[in-house]
Amino acid sequence: MLSDADPKDDKADESAFFFSGVDLSDYSVALLRSAEGLVRRYRDALERMRKVQDTAQGLLQDAGTRLGVVARELAEARQDVATARALLAEDAQRARDLNARRDALIAEHVKFLAYSRVRVAARTVASPSRWLDSALEPDAVPACLADHGEAPQDVQAMLGLLRRAPLDWFPALRAPLQLIDQPFIADRLISALQPQMSLMPAFTALSSAPQASMQVLGAQADSLALARQSAWPLAQAALQGGAGLRAKVDAIGRAASLSDLLGAATERGELQRRALQEFERIEAVASCLHARLSGVRAAIRLQWAESFSQFDAARGQLDLGDLGTLPRFGELPREEREDLRELAAWLRGRADRDNPQAVALLADLVRVCVLASSHSPAGELVTGRIVRPVPLNPGLRLEVRPLLPERVRIGMQLQFFDAQKLSARAVVEDLAGGVASVRVTQTTSLNVQTSLATSVHFLMR
Repeated sequence: MLSDADPKDDKADESAFFFSGVDLSDYSVALLRSAEGLVRRYRDALERMRKVQDTAQGLLQDAGTRLGVVARELAEARQDVATARALLAEDAQRARDLNARRDALIAEHVKFLAYSRVRVAARTVASPSRWLDSALEPDAVPACLADHGEAPQDVQAMLGLLRRAPLDWFPALRAPLQLIDQPFIADRLISALQPQMSLMPAFTALSSAPQASMQVLGAQADSLALARQSAWPLAQAALQGGAGLRAKVDAIGRAASLSDLLGAATERGELQRRALQEFERIEAVASCLHARLSGVRAAIRLQWAESFSQFDAARGQLDLGDLGTLPRFGELPREEREDLRELAAWLRGRADRDNPQAVALLADLVRVCVLASSHSPAGELVTGRIVRPVPLNPGLRLEVRPLLPERVRIGMQLQFFDAQKLSARAVVEDLAGGVASVRVTQTTSLNVQTSLATSVHFLMR
């Protein structure tokens, strides 16, 4: 078009200009059609790119979904490995202690060894037999109340939620509530109740240390907060509407907890004492149940952890009942089975049987005892890395950076692994700035070599 000059002066007539204008129009139309084709090609390319983008986004969503599944499976595998390692280490240490005691007895007290062949006799008729209970064996619950250890951190967190449950959920506290025999005491106790009785701050404080079932604690915290929040307006209505003393006491039972009772009902020391005694009895039996369960063979407890952890959603929420649903529970000695069932039944019996929330709360306490005895961290697995690799020897202090420092506490046990093999054990002695100062307590050999790839597992007990 630009090279098509105007007609020369000697040919500058009307026909020449008309021919030049038509030629220019043809060039313009051809140029516009070329541009239209180029735009069409750009539009087609843009449409193909959009289709590719949609396909890529779909693949990205599928990959994200798959990564979520893989992350869950990896977390479950890590929990199973950590649980198996903890139980294996515990069983190996128990075997070493037993062999050491046997060797000491033989070395100190056995003067000679003799072999006696067992006599063999064929019996064609089975002799009748019957199990007899020893009169010297104390009942499980009184024995636990008389002598019990401290509950582990997981069980302590669950007991902390029990102390914030409504008093009416526990039948043993209904009679002591009648000790509120003056209206001004009931009025002051109701006035002390907060309108927003969310348990999340208390739950956060309780769960700062590692837990064996974070999901159980979170669900029960929400359930308790909902129950008390729904009961608070009724208590306020009883206070402001001039209700009778009995109605106010009933409202206190539904809305107040042990913590509220200890902080407000100062004039009734007997009421506080009896309420506190009930929760101390529950704590003692729960601690004893955990200790008894921890004495079960490691192979059986490993199967419990695999069956009732947080990753087994269907079975993890199953009510254990009298513990008879636990895998291989029938392999335990009869007296041990009866003691465990008695302790679990006693704990469940402290709840109001007509209140499903109360029954579920005590059932979850039993399940937490089972999980804690199996070293099962049903929350996140706490791992860490060595800050500066050094050769490990007993008594050495070094720094470890945990991935979840808020879950680590002083006195927690940890293990060092190199190439998937246990190389050393240690204990946390101090915490500062997200770094744990640990002291090595045991090594598999002298001068155990470490590196930045050495894996550290904190034992959630």
